[in-house]
Amino acid sequence: MEATQCITCKAIHSSIYFLLTSSTETPHNQVLVTHQVHCKRKFSQLIKYLAYFSLVAMALVTRMGNEYPVVIFSKSSCSMSHSIKTLICSFGANPVVYEIDEHPNGQQMEKELKALGRKPSVPAVFIGQELIGGANEVFSLHLKGKLVPLLKNANAIWV
Repeated sequence: MEATQCITCKAIHSSIYFLLTSSTETPHNQVLVTHQVHCKRKFSQLIKYLAYFSLVAMALVTRMGNEYPVVIFSKSSCSMSHSIKTLICSFGANPVVYEIDEHPNGQQMEKELKALGRKPSVPAVFIGQELIGGANEVFSLHLKGKLVPLLKNANAIWV
């Protein structure tokens, strides 16, 4: 574990570095408590930093979801993801599919999808630069006859 400078008080704390860069999901309050224990100072700057860090982190999935008319975040082993891809392709759309279990930034993508409220994280479908949701939402739109018009409005299909 490396040490780093505390963003609030400029002191060196290895535990804060560990908590901010840990691959496991760590609640923000543990970082705040760590800072409070080590520094015994107010930590409003740390709260602001963590809010900014969360917004920057979510930018990857949102940016990728906005690049094409239809984007699907999937896992290669997920049967619901396969069903969604098959359904959307059956209308003639050619979605861009990111298999997060095979992508180099897959773990980050999965965390971002969960932060956007996707539980489970896949499938996650963007149509027309808007997060539509997962399998339930897409199948519901299809049964209501709203999926094809949505794909047409996004210029994903032309029929």
